[in-house]
Amino acid sequence: MAGTPLGHMHHHLSMTFTGAEVTEKDLQEFWVRALCHIFVDTLPVNALHEVAESIVDNYNRHVIRPWWKAAALPAASSARLQGKLGPAKTRPSFHLRDE
Repeated sequence: MAGTPLGHMHHHLSMTFTGAEVTEKDLQEFWVRALCHIFVDTLPVNALHEVAESIVDNYNRHVIRPWWKAAALPAASSARLQGKLGPAKTRPSFHLRDE
């Protein structure tokens, strides 16, 4: 149970077997999610903002972005331009006068 001076939050994590065969992958996912809950519950308050940002970034990367890509416009059908790398060019120095 985690808490602040304002109150306490108590949650449970459970796994319900529906009669379907439970695979090793299912059990591994359950344990990883349970460990994540334990880690977040035991973090000090000053770490929660950073963890929340990280969770939002991962949510956007793994949930929102794949959905957005599926709904995106089709790729342009124009031909790709071929290019060649050439030697590096030395740029002239640029100086500002003191005024």
